[in-house]
Amino acid sequence: MDIKFIISKIKNIYEVESNIPLINIVSTLTNPKNNSLIFCIEYKKQYEELLSSVKNSVIIVNKEAKITSNISDNNLIVYVTNPRMEYVYILNNCVEDDGASYPSESYYVDPDAIVDSTCIIEPYVFIAKDVQIGKCCHIKSGAKIYSNVILGDNCVVGCNTVIGDIGFGIERINDGKWERMPLSGKPMKMPHFGGVRIGNNVEIGALNTIVSGAIEPTIISDNVKTDDHVHIAHNCKIEDGVLITATAELSGGVKIGSNTWIGPNSSIFQQTKIGRRCIVGIGANIFKDMKDDEVYMGAPARRIKKNQDNE
Repeated sequence: MDIKFIISKIKNIYEVESNIPLINIVSTLTNPKNNSLIFCIEYKKQYEELLSSVKNSVIIVNKEAKITSNISDNNLIVYVTNPRMEYVYILNNCVEDDGASYPSESYYVDPDAIVDSTCIIEPYVFIAKDVQIGKCCHIKSGAKIYSNVILGDNCVVGCNTVIGDIGFGIERINDGKWERMPLSGKPMKMPHFGGVRIGNNVEIGALNTIVSGAIEPTIISDNVKTDDHVHIAHNCKIEDGVLITATAELSGGVKIGSNTWIGPNSSIFQQTKIGRRCIVGIGANIFKDMKDDEVYMGAPARRIKKNQDNE
């Protein structure tokens, strides 16, 4: 895949000089290529032979790396604290937009919806009335966005994701009092009118479902990222910077504090509150509230330790 890197931007960010004409691909340390972007988390002498034949590449290494002249003379070496982070940063900030656009006949946007002209809407997208989508969003093929949904700026909605449809609030027709899980009587679903509010710089993966709030909106705050196959039920509130990995399930009314990590295949019981900077381990079933900086694992989950910044 040809990638249009902006070399001048890379040089300005890292305050380096180079005569490299262009880089247009990415490659790995085990299979390095010319004119590519490469990163090395911890440089070792064994990489010298592999890199010595590479030319006109940008190689990101840790600050302690000792790069020989036969490598540095032919490439741009960038010394940083966290090479992987800088690699991701360059891909996000130093690549030309491909300027993709698609004919309006290939997707449906309701006349009452407000979609900024800077957005990319791929084929087979459905956008209902009373939807607002901010600047520079990318709505990928097959996504469905239903009424009363607001997306901020610079958001991505993955392929075949559904946002704002009705949730699974159920009551049964019987003569008894309210029960959390009624088992007798004919079931009926609760209509949901609260909609969804999504902040800025949010990236939603493929095949996600983000359900409309029942009365008040489901809320996804700024900088949240979700993997594929994630379900976020009605009335959830997800704070800034939360990361939710594949096949995680959040039941109704779950609240998650900022910068928390939700592990793969985890399940969080309804109305549960999870604090800030927490880690929910792979396959964990969370039935009780978590305080800030806690790590829970298991099914049912139990507290493993306090999450420390230096661990």
